[in-house]
Amino acid sequence: MMSKLTTQHKWILVLLVFVLVNAAVWMWGLAPALKRVQAAHGELDQTEQRRDRLQQQLEQLNAIDCEALGEQQVLLNPRVPEQGLLREFIHGLVDMAEVAGMPLPSVSISLPTEVEPYDSVTLTTTVQGNYKQVKDFLIALEEHERLILIRNYSIGGTAGDLSCTISFSIFAEGFEQLTPNEAGGRTNPFEDR
Repeated sequence: MMSKLTTQHKWILVLLVFVLVNAAVWMWGLAPALKRVQAAHGELDQTEQRRDRLQQQLEQLNAIDCEALGEQQVLLNPRVPEQGLLREFIHGLVDMAEVAGMPLPSVSISLPTEVEPYDSVTLTTTVQGNYKQVKDFLIALEEHERLILIRNYSIGGTAGDLSCTISFSIFAEGFEQLTPNEAGGRTNPFEDR
């Protein structure tokens, strides 16, 4: 029975076995290994891109002039003081209104709120006067040494009799929160005697 296979059939069988062995080696050996190599190449590319981005960020950080930033901080310190100095600011506000030649009838003050990294207090006041007086007051407020953020304002009336209501915030690293009986120059009528 063995002799019935011709040489041609034997070669076909050998080729068929060779093809099947190569297919098996490819399917279970080389193909998964190639996929792992491609995945490793992809991870390597991502790592190199991340390294390049980090290198650019490092160059940007190294390019920052720390001395210039320190000088800017020194210049900004008076604009955002460590303590709120609220009483001093209100006295200065009254003085600004007097220099402009008009009274400052009232000032309402909100409770301090946190505005990272500082605390903020919003003040609202109304000033009345002629055009030049209101303009001088607003310019003095704009040029104030403290950092002032205008929240809202309204102007009405005529050039000879203007009314300006303005709401603005000042900032500090912290504001003293005094109750009325602790404020300077006041006594508490309900205090035990």
